[in-house]
Amino acid sequence: MQQILQQIHAAGAVLNPQLIQVIQQHQAEITVPLRQLLTQPTSINDDEHQAYARGHALVFLSSWQDDDTISILCDVLRRHDDQLEPIYELIEYTVPAYGTQIIPVFAELLNDRNAPRASRISASSLLSLMAHLHPLTAGAVTRILRQALPAPEQAAYHECELWSWIVAALAELRSKSANTQVRQLYTAGVLDPSICGRPEEFTQALNDTIYRTTFRDPLYLYEQ
Repeated sequence: MQQILQQIHAAGAVLNPQLIQVIQQHQAEITVPLRQLLTQPTSINDDEHQAYARGHALVFLSSWQDDDTISILCDVLRRHDDQLEPIYELIEYTVPAYGTQIIPVFAELLNDRNAPRASRISASSLLSLMAHLHPLTAGAVTRILRQALPAPEQAAYHECELWSWIVAALAELRSKSANTQVRQLYTAGVLDPSICGRPEEFTQALNDTIYRTTFRDPLYLYEQ
């Protein structure tokens, strides 16, 4: 196992087909080491290969729908002393492999005021994606996103980035039920139009045709 892990660390952004095959063949033995790799924090001063290696761990664990990975990932996403950007870039390509069971887990992360703002934003985007992938969940996801928004009189401007990304997600979901609530936040001046558009753009988005998307196994990333 140590030799395989060393190859993962040395591989960089893309794994070669032979290494992918070896990892697949040793799933039972390497799952725990990959979980441990996912938990290892990185800093801006670390070699970029460490971030790539942790990303590879997330790709394989998600592809295998490993039972412990989601809870491990959410613990990682709550850290303030970790370089999480490479993880954010992979979430929409990996976590949806678990299906709708992840919706309440990431709803909890979205509403965790102690979590990094970027992690909460990532959670809102993932929830929106899940509603697109599983249209029967759209109503529940829309309610989660709306409930995460503040009342206009309680909205803190320093959280405008988070509120704006949630509003952008509601626009993507064509949530007409959120129109009045969102307009109140525009009026309160706590939304950033560079993220969620101007009020008239939000209204226009509600009348657009909703797009459909598909999800492929996380290992598909290595074919690109």
